[in-house]
Amino acid sequence: MRRSLTRMIPAFLALMVVSATAGAQPPESAPATSPSPAPLPAAEDPAGSEGARQVRDLAPNELPPTVTDVRFSGLLRIDRQTAAQRISTKPGGTLDPDVVSEDIRNLFATAAFDDIQAWLVPDEDGWALVYRIAERPAIEAIRLEGASEVKDEDIRKKILIRTATILDMNRVRQSVEAIRDNYVEQGFFLAEIDYKLVPRPENLVDVVFVIREHAKVKVQRIEFLGNHNIPADELKKHIATQEGSLLSFLTGKGTFAREQFEQDLQRLEFYYNTKGFVEVRFEQPVVSLSRDRRFILISITIHEGPQYRVGEVDVTGDMLFPKEELMKKLSLKPGEIFNAMNVQKDAMALGDKYKDLGYAFANVGNATNFRREELLLDFTYVIQKGETARFGRIEITGNEGTRDWTIRRELRIYEGDLYNETKLRDSEARIRRLGFFEKVEIRPKPAQAPDEVDVVVEVKERQTGAFSVGAGFSSVENFLFQAQISKQNFLGRGQNLRLEATLSSLRRYFVLSFDDPYFLDTDWTFGFSAFNTDLANYNFSQSSTGMDLTLGRRFADFFSVAATYRLEGVDVRAGGQEGVADVPVANLDQTGLTSSLAATFAFDNRDDRMFPTKGNVSSVSLEWAGSQIGSDFDFIRMQVRSRQYFPLIWGAVAKIAGSWGYIFSPTGQPVPIFERFQVGGIFTVRGFERASLGPSIPVGSARDPNAYPASFKIGGAQQLVFNAEIEFPIFQQIGVRGVVFFDAGNAYDDGDWPNPLHMRTAAGFGIRWWSPIGPLRFEWGFPLKRHKGEPPVVFEFNIGTF
Repeated sequence: MRRSLTRMIPAFLALMVVSATAGAQPPESAPATSPSPAPLPAAEDPAGSEGARQVRDLAPNELPPTVTDVRFSGLLRIDRQTAAQRISTKPGGTLDPDVVSEDIRNLFATAAFDDIQAWLVPDEDGWALVYRIAERPAIEAIRLEGASEVKDEDIRKKILIRTATILDMNRVRQSVEAIRDNYVEQGFFLAEIDYKLVPRPENLVDVVFVIREHAKVKVQRIEFLGNHNIPADELKKHIATQEGSLLSFLTGKGTFAREQFEQDLQRLEFYYNTKGFVEVRFEQPVVSLSRDRRFILISITIHEGPQYRVGEVDVTGDMLFPKEELMKKLSLKPGEIFNAMNVQKDAMALGDKYKDLGYAFANVGNATNFRREELLLDFTYVIQKGETARFGRIEITGNEGTRDWTIRRELRIYEGDLYNETKLRDSEARIRRLGFFEKVEIRPKPAQAPDEVDVVVEVKERQTGAFSVGAGFSSVENFLFQAQISKQNFLGRGQNLRLEATLSSLRRYFVLSFDDPYFLDTDWTFGFSAFNTDLANYNFSQSSTGMDLTLGRRFADFFSVAATYRLEGVDVRAGGQEGVADVPVANLDQTGLTSSLAATFAFDNRDDRMFPTKGNVSSVSLEWAGSQIGSDFDFIRMQVRSRQYFPLIWGAVAKIAGSWGYIFSPTGQPVPIFERFQVGGIFTVRGFERASLGPSIPVGSARDPNAYPASFKIGGAQQLVFNAEIEFPIFQQIGVRGVVFFDAGNAYDDGDWPNPLHMRTAAGFGIRWWSPIGPLRFEWGFPLKRHKGEPPVVFEFNIGTF
């Protein structure tokens, strides 16, 4: 059985809190009473004087006495002069009980006193009027008890009293209600809030707010009535208030917040407006509380109204451009179903056109005409250009660890320049693209000068560094030890630094790398790395020690070129993971020094380099190694890579990637195996073991002419790989996301042209977590059309990159 509360949401919240706490007794340890006034010293207490009596005890027909003196007893913090200014009775006059009553009311109006009495005390020449006063205590401390789910600082923002002030019980009770409302807004409908006063010496008191939070009330069901044209499931996709589930404690779904729900109603109204229902109306929601007070049901009644199409569309006002030019920019077209989203786009497009000319205060309003019989809506955009303005002061806030200059160098607006909306938005996108911030918002605000606009750049920094030391076991690498220090915004300068060490049964890996995207505060880039590795590949083991240096330059915002020199000493041994031991392969298992030069041309317009949701990153590179620069191996390698990101619904992101590579030796000598393309594994084609795809040759399993030949993977002279995946949030609050993928690719031998029909394919899923130690990947791949000897599923784990 449920009890329906048919009032507005704010009234419902207040009523439900009252019903949840009605009849509840204050905690035994928290009596909500004022402390007793401090007793007066006997010498000051007029009640102890012989012959003293209260003014109120005077008989109606008694001759009023003459007041020879006016005194105050019990004053501790309030000085006598301040109190005397509140009363009208003066020495030398006749006592008037009505005036004394008015004096007492005036003293009470100061809110500084708990009790006031008027006494007449015999004096030498008559009677002294003594106001016997009990001051209210002062607040020494404000404490909270029982708060765990809501932060103390958020609760204290709701408290209306302050320390070192006189205790005001009205404000204490108002604070209780404000704290209770705050808990209700965060879903704690059953929270009980009370207070207790703890006396301290010298007429001081501690105010303690006692909180019993109880569990959050969950939204069990949201239902819509009257939605004849749009299904309920579709409407639920457009509101933040969601129905609870078994995983609500992780996802946060099912929480009811008043402010958020009011915004949901606005979102629903706008969504209806995008479908042509411009006269939609929502009744006051009906919210029901379950008998056990653990769940609520929300019922929303909708009056959709008719669906309108667009009638005539026009632009008027301050016309700085030909009307035909402005009309071409409009998305709202006659005859189409009216869409409020198109109105927003049009207003922004028209406004930007004016604001890019410096009209910072340009406004695009509208006028409408309903033709209800025809179900048409005529729409006119009205432009008011205002006055031109220049950028004033540019202020950066929220950058606790990032230097101002690291942010300012991404800006395309400058103090004193003519206002430009497009450059303002481009600046915001460039800062977001750095990947250092969870939030980036650039807001213009009025300046002191009427022809200037100040700009506030507000950022919220995200975790860009990781420090971890760990050990573990895996089915592939057995024992694993890893230590890593990395920082993608080193010293707040935008530089990247990484130091990593990994030890396992299959690899030993040490690397130190540094990258500066603004070398010497210019558009030049610089980077270097030094490494020492020992890796067991699929059919061979490789030890490498080397370094590389990169110098490049950015241009035209999204483009860059770079030159890289690599010097690497390599020692190759037969064996590897498959254990084809002690059988070297001629011309492939070579040892020597690689010295190479590479040129790379790149394009990158991703919206965020750490967590991209849209954009593209592509590169074309050419690497040459030859004896002319001290290399023991001669080869030319060409590579093309591209990744495209697409935003989807519900926070999901699609990624499509492709790569092609080709390597050959201009001298006709075989390319060493460690320079050939090794396909298979988490970075190429998932679902297959690392470097397990591509051409192979038969090799004896031992140094014996009669040994049974085994397949030996030699890597490819070419590779072609495609990846498609969708990444979606699972537990957004803690950075856990899921992924489903489809991969296709292979490596091809010399003379073989990559044939898509010969690609190996796999599909799978995984979990990605931006953990305190950095990005973690856990992925399971399942090969399609599995060959003999291949495992049915390949699990891989990686730290450091998505």
